[in-house]
Amino acid sequence: MIKLKTKALAALLSCVTISGAYAATPQTSGVAYTIAHQVNIRNEAGNKGAIVAQLPIGADVEIGEVISRENRRWAMIFVRHPVDATVPVSEGWIDISLLDTEKPNAKNMLAAAKNAGNLLLQRLLAERALALDPQSDEISAYIQSLIDADPAGTKRLQTILSDFAKRQPVSDEPVKRIYEYYSGVLTLFAEVQDQKITMITGKSPLAPEYFRENRYYRSYSGNRPTGLVRTEMRINQSLLTFAQPVLARYFPDPGLQFPEGVKPAEIHTLVTNYPLAKERPVRAITAQDKAVLKTLTLQWIQQQPKTERSNMLKVLRNEAISQHEDVRIKWFAGNLNKNGQIFLIGQWVFSSPSDVHYNNDPFYMSLVMIAEQQTDGSFKLARGSGNLYCEVDSTVDLTDDGTDEIYLECPQMEDASNYKILQRGKTGWEWVAEKSR
Repeated sequence: MIKLKTKALAALLSCVTISGAYAATPQTSGVAYTIAHQVNIRNEAGNKGAIVAQLPIGADVEIGEVISRENRRWAMIFVRHPVDATVPVSEGWIDISLLDTEKPNAKNMLAAAKNAGNLLLQRLLAERALALDPQSDEISAYIQSLIDADPAGTKRLQTILSDFAKRQPVSDEPVKRIYEYYSGVLTLFAEVQDQKITMITGKSPLAPEYFRENRYYRSYSGNRPTGLVRTEMRINQSLLTFAQPVLARYFPDPGLQFPEGVKPAEIHTLVTNYPLAKERPVRAITAQDKAVLKTLTLQWIQQQPKTERSNMLKVLRNEAISQHEDVRIKWFAGNLNKNGQIFLIGQWVFSSPSDVHYNNDPFYMSLVMIAEQQTDGSFKLARGSGNLYCEVDSTVDLTDDGTDEIYLECPQMEDASNYKILQRGKTGWEWVAEKSR
């Protein structure tokens, strides 16, 4: 592909109508979106400004002001945390021709590429479409058709397509790390050494391996791989007071089904820099299993203090104790060891910390009851069961020892949450210890 200088490329885009790909270049302050594969953020307006960060295509920014310099228009932009807009990520100057008033999408970008009468524009838009959706076979096939038509002029496309085709989860990081991905942010969550898990809290090191852009990591639901997460932009460490995250993008495996109402861009998923043990079959939860869990839980409740017993019984019996919502019940199973024994989880959740505070619900409760299979096939309630104030997300073997850990989300006020892990210890299920960085 012929290399175009930014000014020449801007001129080309300005004189060609690209129906469906872009709406309009922003004129004043407001929200805008990047439309190039990688957009440089500079510390001052103009090409001489030092590059402080790079934004991926489709990133949203807040424009503060627009000035003219070097016969071009530059926008002062602010990048916010995708989940918490009060947290700044980066700021600087961007050539405004690389911004648009509407968020680009791969389908429209591909259609615009096919309709473009200019070969350079076809290649440029196809490259951007692939950046938006590297899992698309249709986009890859279109790029391959451009390469077949002009191999000598499409060297850049050949390299890009080859890089995307070779995308593999990282395998060269010296420490096994577990991350959580949520709505465009990848955050270091825990580390695994010698089959021991340690939760990571506080600030992360200045430049761990996963801060490098364009690295792929495998996402999981339980022990089942669900897609890839690609790192896209480092977040300014000086602006943060907590474990440093990185902007990232989630690419689900083709055909993956999402729960009703859940969008891939908003998904929460477990991410690792090492392959988890292959998914092992776990017995489906039966009506008999549910009955066993409920019986064991009733026996446990009878042993609790009288002041707590009444509410627990109401929750377990699924009695409506608030006009806002009823009890939410979920069931899980996991592998207890490599001998084939399993454990069952019955979870009864009522209300939330926010509803207790704002909606006058009487209390928040999350009974997580773990029953372990004995050698004779029966089940016994395990130590560590109880009102954990956390809700089970999945069971997953993070240490490859044959025993699944329990991955939980712990709700907080204002719909915030943090994640914890229960691991089977010598005497029962214990919270994984935390280490501050």
